[in-house]
Amino acid sequence: MARHPVADKSARQRFIGSSIWLTVPGTYVVLAAAYAILPPLQGQEEPGARLLLAVRWLPVAMIPYAAVCIAILLNRFFEGAHNPLLGAESERLMIQCRVMQNTLEQQVWFALCLVPFATYLAAAQARLIPILCTFFAFARFLYWWGYLRHGTLGRAPGVQLTFSLNIALLAFLVPSLLAGCTATTSFTLTPAPQPAVCQHGSQSLNALVLWGGKWRIDQKEVNEREVAAQAGIDRFFRASGCFAQVKVHRLASAPDPAAQAAAAADPATIHLVLVVLVRELGPVVKLGSSAALIEGGTEVVLEISVYEARTSTPVRAFSAHWQNGGPGVLKGVASLPADMESALAASLQPERR
Repeated sequence: MARHPVADKSARQRFIGSSIWLTVPGTYVVLAAAYAILPPLQGQEEPGARLLLAVRWLPVAMIPYAAVCIAILLNRFFEGAHNPLLGAESERLMIQCRVMQNTLEQQVWFALCLVPFATYLAAAQARLIPILCTFFAFARFLYWWGYLRHGTLGRAPGVQLTFSLNIALLAFLVPSLLAGCTATTSFTLTPAPQPAVCQHGSQSLNALVLWGGKWRIDQKEVNEREVAAQAGIDRFFRASGCFAQVKVHRLASAPDPAAQAAAAADPATIHLVLVVLVRELGPVVKLGSSAALIEGGTEVVLEISVYEARTSTPVRAFSAHWQNGGPGVLKGVASLPADMESALAASLQPERR
């Protein structure tokens, strides 16, 4: 077994620190490269599916622990060190026992973080789960190999890789779990102010709502965002009492929403045609923008046009920007339907019941 100097504290610190510059950034470089190479997994649209995926991949992360347990079993049998209370273990067996204990501790940390982490991922991000589990197993095998080959200080690279992974998971989860306590909501109308679009008082308005996406060219996961937008729109008009009667339809792919509004409206039964274009719906994260280092949340950006159905005359048009988040806040995609519903409520201003 090769040895490194262990008598001098400064020498030990220099040796351990010599690999940090490579292992810590290397952890994130390797994870990012694997994420870029591995294609998105299919069938991960629901949070429950991603949770199940995490549970199924955790045994992969557990392989090093199972392997060292088997190694200890065999060593005890062939060495005759059957009674651990006698202290008759060889140095190799003692190292493997320490590897087993440390791997179990890190395994618990990893598993308790990975399972809730899976619920915050979008469907296309679910491929992170097998990547993280495989990397964890690699880090623990490296820890075991380094300990056996180079003694106490040989553990350093494996420890650094493991902690870089586990600390990153915990750093993501803690702000996410505390988000409900620190998140704030902001809302902006342009131009402002805007009178209510929804009926108020004795009004009884029937409306046709046409909605569609007006996404950026590089927008990711458009289908997921549109499913969330549809769910939020349906929930808002079903529960808010914004109009006496309302029909909600998806805009066709034609370039002119105004023409579609005029063509779709029936003046005999419809008073207003509302065109809602969703420009943004999703999580946002900013790094280094505040003392909390991480600032995020979710945002909704809408373009809203109102037409008088009888004459197809545009009544008004405005944009709305709704945000919920703040310093230390990280939110996933689960809240997007509710975020869409809240943004519509702030924009259209239904009468409070």
